[in-house]
Amino acid sequence: HLRWVFRLKADGTYKARLVVKGFMQQKDIDYTDIFAPVVRLEVLRFLFALVAIHDLECEQMDVKTAFLNGKIDCVIRMEQPPGSLIDPASRRDYVCLLQKSLYGLKQAPHLWYWTFVTFMASLGFARLHKDRCVFLKASEDGFTIVSLYVDDLLIITPNKARALDL
Repeated sequence: HLRWVFRLKADGTYKARLVVKGFMQQKDIDYTDIFAPVVRLEVLRFLFALVAIHDLECEQMDVKTAFLNGKIDCVIRMEQPPGSLIDPASRRDYVCLLQKSLYGLKQAPHLWYWTFVTFMASLGFARLHKDRCVFLKASEDGFTIVSLYVDDLLIITPNKARALDL
């Protein structure tokens, strides 16, 4: 169950998104886990205090189309989207097998979070035990702290070059 969502951008062009009607998904049939943690407010306050006290570099980054990067962990089939080139009479006979998440899936935030955790681990980052949305990597030449709030990152390092390397 899909639909197209169109939005008029400030420059006069349109943006189109293919969106799953997640409200039609059924728990334990179409999804199991949907929870995705975010960095706690008191931890963010602590990180900003750390930046101020130690004169650290702090960069903010938004991960564009983050929810589209979540790797599907189960079998999800969807019908062809409206407007596809397949004959409308036979469109229901053809389905797509999703390999990555789409907007509207109930599990999209959960899938994005675990995709991000896996990526950070591949870069050598470790998650903090007190807050599972804070990642730390230390080396001889310094450290990098990354916090995650949905698709927004806060990157803290002793120098800007290290932050931009991420």
